[in-house]
Amino acid sequence: WGAEFTGAAREAIARRVSVSLKTHARAILHIGLPQARGPAASRVLTANLVGLAGAVLRQTEVGNVYAEGGATAAALVREMNWVRLTVLQELAPGVARLAVAGNGSRLLTVKPGSYLWPTDLRRPARAHAVAEH
Repeated sequence: WGAEFTGAAREAIARRVSVSLKTHARAILHIGLPQARGPAASRVLTANLVGLAGAVLRQTEVGNVYAEGGATAAALVREMNWVRLTVLQELAPGVARLAVAGNGSRLLTVKPGSYLWPTDLRRPARAHAVAEH
């Protein structure tokens, strides 16, 4: 929007996403801008995205969370204070499904940002929250 991403804006958007997840199978959170050039802009955009994803995950029970990009996935793990993850399976080269310790119903699937999600993960399923950078 060309303005600072305030906590109030984050919470308002998170509420809209949480309401949407009650009637839709998935929500995709993404920056919606061309790729950031420079580490400072990238850090700010990543922090805003994972802050929003964290707000959604705290408001709504989401069983399957998908994160695209290693830096984005790591930031989301830190945002959610997930201190222990267990690898359950490799779904495709570099795409790993992880269990979040202490929350047996939540799974985190991560993939590098350099290629597409595997076809079987692009089909609609149960409620998902996806954080993409």
